[in-house]
Amino acid sequence: MDKGFYEITIILVVDSWTIHGAWPDNCDGTWEQYCDPSREYTDVRASIQAAGETALLRYMDKYWKDYQGNDESLWKHEWDKHGTCINTLNTECYSRYSSKEEMIDFFHITVDLFKTFDSYKVIKPKS
Repeated sequence: MDKGFYEITIILVVDSWTIHGAWPDNCDGTWEQYCDPSREYTDVRASIQAAGETALLRYMDKYWKDYQGNDESLWKHEWDKHGTCINTLNTECYSRYSSKEEMIDFFHITVDLFKTFDSYKVIKPKS
């Protein structure tokens, strides 16, 4: 299923980058933000666990880190600000929608994009 085009911003940690987030791009350097306050969920970690997505959560715990140590706050922020603006993640796009499914899809999409190219290996200094 095509979910559109996204940008990813990442920060450096030991032997890898971490994920900052993903957001829709209007193809001119701008993007929408905070598009649907009704879907600004408060229980990101619990929702991922309840969906049985333990592998996703483990990966996010390792690679989607907040520089102040509050990973779930960063995840919520990225979903609220950017994920709610991805049109193909609107609840009407799902034939059999289950609660918060679109938010979990956002995290899957972001993680999958992050995994597609190991930019850290490409640009790390030779020592």
